[in-house]
Amino acid sequence: MLRAARAIGDRSGTEIRVIPEVAAQVVGYVKSRHREEGLHVLVDLGASTLDICSFLLRSVEGADEYVTLTADVKRLGLLNLHHRRVDAVERRFPFDHVPEDFVLELPRWDEKTIHDQTMLRKLKACDEEFTTECIRRLCGTIRDLRMRRDPRSPRWGSGLPVFVAGGGAQSTIFGNFVPAVHSAATKSWNMRGVHERRLPVPPLANLDDLLNNPAVYSQLGVAYGLSFDEPIIGPVERPSDIDDVGPFPGSSRKDGGWEDRYISKDQV
Repeated sequence: MLRAARAIGDRSGTEIRVIPEVAAQVVGYVKSRHREEGLHVLVDLGASTLDICSFLLRSVEGADEYVTLTADVKRLGLLNLHHRRVDAVERRFPFDHVPEDFVLELPRWDEKTIHDQTMLRKLKACDEEFTTECIRRLCGTIRDLRMRRDPRSPRWGSGLPVFVAGGGAQSTIFGNFVPAVHSAATKSWNMRGVHERRLPVPPLANLDDLLNNPAVYSQLGVAYGLSFDEPIIGPVERPSDIDDVGPFPGSSRKDGGWEDRYISKDQV
């Protein structure tokens, strides 16, 4: 699709450039007074997918540069969770259909609204399994960074910043998402853990109502980033262009790590 768009653009005299979403999404942070250079992780909890990427932010001759070290995309979005809930409770209300308007919020549940104990137990098990899968994806990314991609980063001693964005960022299902990963990381690895951060609000006017909607907040962040010219955003290096740093000399750690050993509440 991008090749076709570029071809059309060439014929019309319109230049088409591709800006990776990770760069667009973090421009507000990069241009803010809160920015820090070094290793970061961005988790985007969308409707269709769970996107996790890691990147190095650095300045080269006064210009920002993004080095994308890992990228992981799985169909673990909120819509996937809704389908699982529909199947788990055999299409019982409110999980008896898939909304046609995806702008509307998906049905939620809690112990005050679900009085059937069997249904409640099935929903809890469904959500626990889904959350565990998401936790393992983030743990896998961190393990890859720790073992192979950037094992000498100072973040392992100071704490790894994790941005959580997307329409599902404020969902109750992910309320313990980063704390669970933090607990697993600090107990299983020689590292300080992970620290959740929120992407800064774009400095635009009349946004109070929009920013109360997590999905709009995330989309606005990407749109704000894309409002900058490519030279201002800075160059982005892809994971395939970056060689592994490799483990520390003498490391005897084998493949496999704490994301495979993560134990959910249903397993104890």
